[in-house]
Amino acid sequence: MVSDARNPSYRTYSKPGLRATTAAGYENSIYKHIIPAIGHLLLNNITSDDLQKFYAVLKSGGRLIRGEIYGKGLSDRSVRACGICCKSAPEQAVEDGLLRRNPADGCKLPPKKAREMQTLTQDEMRRLLLQAKADGFFELFLVDLFTGLRRGELLGLKWDDMDFETGELHIRRQVHPTNGESVPKTKAGIRTIVLPSSLLEILKAYQPTTNSRWVFPSPCNPDVPRDPSACRKMFSKILERAGCRHLRLHELRHTFAERCLENGMDCIFRQMSRLCTLK
Repeated sequence: MVSDARNPSYRTYSKPGLRATTAAGYENSIYKHIIPAIGHLLLNNITSDDLQKFYAVLKSGGRLIRGEIYGKGLSDRSVRACGICCKSAPEQAVEDGLLRRNPADGCKLPPKKAREMQTLTQDEMRRLLLQAKADGFFELFLVDLFTGLRRGELLGLKWDDMDFETGELHIRRQVHPTNGESVPKTKAGIRTIVLPSSLLEILKAYQPTTNSRWVFPSPCNPDVPRDPSACRKMFSKILERAGCRHLRLHELRHTFAERCLENGMDCIFRQMSRLCTLK
């Protein structure tokens, strides 16, 4: 249905306008799920019933790895991602006059549910940072809790982005687990943050240990930033070792935002400054 030989619409119409991470997600759906299951069907022969049955199979038994942990079926989000891909190819064919109607129209996909965000308590932040210090990740997670940066922005920091005289930190890029680096997601993402003196002192002492232009370089190669996927996995391990609830790394950003809303920026800096002296 969507293979390159028989239907190049994805690479021709969709991929050029996608961010690297978005394209990687679509390609995961296309090459791991859609093509193996219905790629043999010609586009003009696919029916709504074919697609609806395909979605049902994904939901009941579509998981390819770690089924013993998460269950046999794909998550609602993954099924919806496959649905988006299955709809876009016929949609382009309709626009090009190759199909009269899109068979994906009218198919039912799992509803989109808002995920409840979790945040760390003050005690959990302390335990997280104590464990991160023991594991060599103290500065990374401290900066994240101080600034609320996205994972890609945090790992995309270079020492040239930081002015130790003024305390200004310039956010200019983000790195991806799939395809290098890019500018931030939106124009507003290119911004400047002023860091408090307590954090600046820690970063001054930390800088010589990196031997890199990157603030958080890869432990295997100081010429490249730390891998976002490896960082996410380490965050999960540190949370477990610290006896904290399991959170996504992105939820450190929400922890920062919640503390700011509750107490104001000055208060969050005072709280975090106390955490800078953890022993």
